[in-house]
Amino acid sequence: MKFNADISQNSSSPDRILFLLSGNISSTPRALKAYETLKHDFLVDIVGISRSSLWDAKDQKLISSGLNNYIPLKGLRRNSPFKWLIVQVLHLLSLIAEAIKKGDMRIISAASSKSTILLLLYLYFNPPKKIYAVYSFSATFYTALEIARKCGAKLYIDIEDFHPGESVSGNSLKEKMRRETLFQSILPVADGITFASPLISMYTNELVPGIPRENIVLNSFPASEFKSIEKKIWQMQEKRIGFIWYSQRISYGRGLEELFEAFNLIERENPALLMKLHFTFVGAVDEDFRLGFLDEQSARNPDLICSKEPMPQSDLHAYLAEFDIGLALEFSSTNLNRDLCLTNKILAYAQSGLYILATDTQAQTQFIEEDPNRGMLCGQTPEDMTEALKYILEHIDEIRGKRKARFEAARSLAWENESKKLLKIWNEILK
Repeated sequence: MKFNADISQNSSSPDRILFLLSGNISSTPRALKAYETLKHDFLVDIVGISRSSLWDAKDQKLISSGLNNYIPLKGLRRNSPFKWLIVQVLHLLSLIAEAIKKGDMRIISAASSKSTILLLLYLYFNPPKKIYAVYSFSATFYTALEIARKCGAKLYIDIEDFHPGESVSGNSLKEKMRRETLFQSILPVADGITFASPLISMYTNELVPGIPRENIVLNSFPASEFKSIEKKIWQMQEKRIGFIWYSQRISYGRGLEELFEAFNLIERENPALLMKLHFTFVGAVDEDFRLGFLDEQSARNPDLICSKEPMPQSDLHAYLAEFDIGLALEFSSTNLNRDLCLTNKILAYAQSGLYILATDTQAQTQFIEEDPNRGMLCGQTPEDMTEALKYILEHIDEIRGKRKARFEAARSLAWENESKKLLKIWNEILK
């Protein structure tokens, strides 16, 4: 089987770090930010996995702009049929072997994630040399551990999500047990661990007592990407309050169905209130969702909502300055991880100075209660959202008046500060 040449042999530096990703680099902004932070002090190679043509195209833009030490592996999609078939067969065999050879971490990891198989295959044919540390992101714990042991390298694990608490297809209970086993077996031997939120740290420590829990590195962004305030068209023309929500996809299960039901409740009670609101959704629209929700709502209230195509991160963050309110509509019922994580969007809203309307997941509750000026919490039903929208309508002058103060206060969240924590941890590991 032919794979790309091993880029980790290009230098003899003892401070070479190998990043292992379970997806594209362009779909793993946390890894990309870590790379930008560490590349000035260390030599960094990145091995990721091609997940979709959309992310492949974005990867190519990064490679063209100078990220020439990144290798995206093919094999999880049928666009590389030979590798895809090998991965499928090995995954099936790992599921069978798991019942026979209990407790084997390699088999458990391969049964849990096909990305493990693809990474192990690549690294078998291209064994890294002269690396000092392996930096594991997402579902790459076992692969990182194996490479670290073979190379005598340090093992550093970043826990952006609480994987045992994620929703999975198939036998979810079995997969939860696999992920718990991987956490319990691998985290105690790691040389360094970071967490993307305080609650992910807390729940991980409950599962794996005794591991360090204080290294919280938030998934925030460079302060330079945000503008303080802009003239908003809905203030200038019709005095509307501008709301924004964004995601990679505008679709079901993102909180928008409940929000649209809140529109219906307001319309039945007092239709004039809707004329004071404007909602912008940024992302690729799912066709079924467009037909089932967006078109109907647009026909009934043509000036209430609009949708825009996905934007590059820096453009999106600058665009946030045109709005009043950022919507962080997460649901505890989705899965435990969703209840514990701080999404990129809630941090971006805060950094732009927007007033945040956040549903009361554990993580978002903690985030808003740390500084109540950041925004307000509401329950996770259409009725709760209706009351929250009414509150914002009544207090919009006060909310707008505190925009600059929120913007300045959020400078403490900027990646420039979080990256210092990351660099300090790495320097301690590589002593």
